[in-house]
Amino acid sequence: RRPVAQWVLSTTDKTFAGITTASSPALAVARNWLIKTVLWLAPEGALPPAFIRDKAFGTSITYRDSGTCLNSGAAPPGGSLVAGDRLPDLLHRSAGSEAEEPLYRRIGGLS
Repeated sequence: RRPVAQWVLSTTDKTFAGITTASSPALAVARNWLIKTVLWLAPEGALPPAFIRDKAFGTSITYRDSGTCLNSGAAPPGGSLVAGDRLPDLLHRSAGSEAEEPLYRRIGGLS
């Protein structure tokens, strides 16, 4: 185990250093210009892409196909949360109210 762990650490350290350290001042300027240009051109909310953002925030985690979750009753409409889905940290506004609160607080604690 130890040799594998040492290899993983040294590889990730070398990779990170290679990505973040420019080998010349010209490359540093080019990299900074490219990053600033991409960030300026990208529409607001487009970076990072949704599939990367969902993985990073853990909202793409689901247990619906694990066989441990049971949906009872009628099938929910498409796109609805079903048993085994992770509840996103969404804000909820009750009808007739302007106050928003996290949805998980509205439905109560987990058992």
